[in-house]
Amino acid sequence: MRLSLHQLFPLGLFISAIGYLAFALGMPSTSMIGDSFGYDPGSAVVPVGAALVFAACALWSFFKSLKEKGEGGLPANARTLIFLNVVLSIVFIAAFRHVGFLLSTGVILYVLIWLNLRAISEASSPIRAVVWGLVTTGYLVAMYSVSRLIIKTMFKLARTHGYYELRDPFYQALAVVGVFPLLFIAVGYLLPKLGATRQEVTLIQTSVGTTLSVYVLFRLIFLVQLPQGLLFW
Repeated sequence: MRLSLHQLFPLGLFISAIGYLAFALGMPSTSMIGDSFGYDPGSAVVPVGAALVFAACALWSFFKSLKEKGEGGLPANARTLIFLNVVLSIVFIAAFRHVGFLLSTGVILYVLIWLNLRAISEASSPIRAVVWGLVTTGYLVAMYSVSRLIIKTMFKLARTHGYYELRDPFYQALAVVGVFPLLFIAVGYLLPKLGATRQEVTLIQTSVGTTLSVYVLFRLIFLVQLPQGLLFW
């Protein structure tokens, strides 16, 4: 059976994902020093998890393409979109350690969603996308700052008043998880007041919500050391 470009591309991505998975499994996995609670599953959990998701998505896309009739090549706009997705993925890898997990993940996710929305429907103009992209960046910085303030306050209370349970990462993560949804709802209410369309609100909230969910799960609960980058406080 002759495979078309539409079928070869996800197959190539799957092979790349398997190679990255092999590389990730070969990396030395270390736990955080002083992890007395046993929450840190090791430094390899993020790259291995990402490789598995990458491989599963590529394999699903390949089998889906096999069911489609015809062997025509991809249209020009689809090839451009694929190229931009690959370029942004490379930019993410290059910026991950220097810019930090939160900013690089949130911004790249925002751009990727906007590009794909623009390819399949009427998305906001590039100028509005840049403006709301800056708002998304500030949103991420603010939410990170709130989480740091909560954790530092809990450490201070534990030290000054003897509430030693507040030093437990589980309770700290629980406090952050309790505050984040309230702020998330408040921002969702505020964004339309500032002129954001329903689609732009969904774009911003999806980018920030997904990034913060991963951050809370891995950094605050599992204590995985994610790069802080520009968010040094």
